[in-house]
Parts: sequence; C-alpha cells; structure tokens
Amino acid sequence: MKGRKPIPTHLHIVSGSKNGKGRTREPKPVGDLAEHPDFFSESQREVWNYAIANAPKGLLKKLDRDVLAVWVVSRDIWQKAIIAQAELDKLVALPLTQVTPNGMNQQSAYVGIINKQAVIMMKAASEMGFTPSSRARVSIDPNADDEDDLEKALAG
Repeated sequence: MKGRKPIPTHLHIVSGSKNGKGRTREPKPVGDLAEHPDFFSESQREVWNYAIANAPKGLLKKLDRDVLAVWVVSRDIWQKAIIAQAELDKLVALPLTQVTPNGMNQQSAYVGIINKQAVIMMKAASEMGFTPSSRARVSIDPNADDEDDLEKALAG
C-alpha cells in the first residue's frame, strides 16, 4: 500500500469532514477488551491489567487483543532487560557495556534488547492510541454501546 494510512471514518465524522461519507462498509469492532490471553506469565498479566485499567473506556475492543498482547509482551521483555542491565552495570566500570572474554568492553546485549522492544512498544502503542499524539487523533464516546454508531452518523 502506498501513501499515508487512511484516516478512520469515525475521525472524519467527528471532525465534520465529508470524506467519511460513503465508507459504510468499514468494519466496526464490537465487545470491550478485558481478559488477557491464557498463556501470559504473571508479570505480563500485571502489565495487561494496567493497560486495561488505564485505557479510556471503549477504546480497546476484542479485535485489538493481539495488538495489545504484542505491546504487553514487548513491555515485559523491555522491563526485564532494563533490570538485568542495571544489575550488569553494578559489575562493570562503564555503564551499558559488558566485558568480552578477551577483556574488551562492548555494548551490552541488553541495550539492544531494550532498544528493539522500545520500537515494538511504540509501534503497538501508536496503533492503539496509547501515545499523546495518537490519542489526540482518537475520539470515543464512553457512553456508547456496541450498536453501529457509524451507520447512525452516516444516515444523518
């Protein structure tokens, strides 16, 4: 796909744009997201519960489960790598490094893990409206039920 990501229809409607008209076939996920996947570890369940408790009501739907799961697992790995790096920093003269078998200092493997997980977290967070800039583009009605509000809005 070329070009920018399309703006969701509900954002066109909220902004008063006419570009959202005629997009009646756009799917609308239903069912609020609550339950974590069964395969999560205890620490991942804690991160999941934090995300669910702090996400705006009505933002996350059941269809978003796997995107949130990617964010949760990445966040869990990221935290573990930060903790492991802090322990390693206590043992070396230069922070964020590790000593190779031949006595040379090099960047710690944990730094790469931390950086990679941060990128994954930010991508998933942006997709779900978890960042300040992505949150500014999202509009939800906390009182809305699972009826098709888009259809109502397009009908006038």
